[in-house]
Amino acid sequence: MRSRYVYGLLSALGSLLTWLCMHIFTNYGNPWDIFPDLVRRLCIAVFVITVVDYIWTILWWVAYEPVPAPTDETTFPNVTVVIPVYNESYFIRHSLHSILQSSYPKDRLEVVVVDDGSTDDTWKHITAAATAYAKIAVSYRTIRHERNLGKRFAIHSGFSLASGDVIISLDSDSVLERNSISRLIAPLVLDSRVGGVAGHLSVLNVGQKTIPRLLDILFETSGNIPRAAQSQACGAVTILPGALSAYRTIAIKPFLASLRETTFMGTPIKHGEDIEITLGLLYAGWRTVYQSNAVVHTIAPEDATRAFLMYTRWERSSYVYLLSSFSKITWPTILTQLGTQLLKDFKVNTISHFYVDIYEEAKHSQRTSDSDSTSRTSIGCLFLLINLTSTAVGNSMIEEAKEKLQKKKRRKE
Repeated sequence: MRSRYVYGLLSALGSLLTWLCMHIFTNYGNPWDIFPDLVRRLCIAVFVITVVDYIWTILWWVAYEPVPAPTDETTFPNVTVVIPVYNESYFIRHSLHSILQSSYPKDRLEVVVVDDGSTDDTWKHITAAATAYAKIAVSYRTIRHERNLGKRFAIHSGFSLASGDVIISLDSDSVLERNSISRLIAPLVLDSRVGGVAGHLSVLNVGQKTIPRLLDILFETSGNIPRAAQSQACGAVTILPGALSAYRTIAIKPFLASLRETTFMGTPIKHGEDIEITLGLLYAGWRTVYQSNAVVHTIAPEDATRAFLMYTRWERSSYVYLLSSFSKITWPTILTQLGTQLLKDFKVNTISHFYVDIYEEAKHSQRTSDSDSTSRTSIGCLFLLINLTSTAVGNSMIEEAKEKLQKKKRRKE
């Protein structure tokens, strides 16, 4: 815990130092003169929002603690692990083996594997695993698509077949730790308001080449840390990663069919199903949280081309989410929540859009003052608002500024 405080302090100081350098830089030999005044003001606003968001994220991350796994196994729900697979003949057996080694009660575990039209011998490894699962009496079900339809369709097929009270998505190039499942479902068991839980992503092949090491850092700084902050702030993690996430079945069933029908500008979407499911949960009023102690180790690309393609796919999904859902879902929901908190219009057991009430916050933080609890939850909602605003406008504003700068240089040349 002490190391996290030190890291948080250094990060905050680093952000302030960055701001100071920016201030000095813009006052001596000001490069902003090539931009119109409006563009300069917008860029400065984006910069300030980003710095505030970064510092706030670190502070919430430092305060975050995962929910401990229940000790009473009789409270554990029936769980279905869904694994979508496409051409993973080398690694799928390792993923399936990690489930076999799980400490979760075998009589409450089900596995559904969906082969999305693999062209190698993936199906052979999937069917071969049935014997091992039969020996320990774990329900093992398989689906095979005749052709490759995309991960979104594979997820839909697997989730539709699942019979558990909780559905866990696991990537076919990932392996679980022994206690990952029991730790992942802990928030769902202990809090009926939680509809989804994100696991902790870690790169498995981190010791082999440089790119996996860099991606491991990216997973931590762009994924795990922001999720911890969002979870601690107001229980609204905005992306539950497909590599390892758990969903309350009754929470996702109502909009499961729409996964196959989603379009963007008239074109069917084949990616971003994890973002869409998360948005569906938040819009329906469920909390989404993060469990840092539920670890999944995943294989990261080892060459620049594959890493670039993976990152491009992530960015494409993010932009589709921002354009299609940010204004429609995120802003209204968070602003409603923030306004409700600031007006102190709460009663015992009152449920808001994100299921955050001041009495629950007071219980967990051991505070007795309603005003203190209201203030804390309001700050959490305000943090999420700034966090998402920074995500939404940051890249687009920076890109616009770069384009204008390049045009100015071309004219001078």
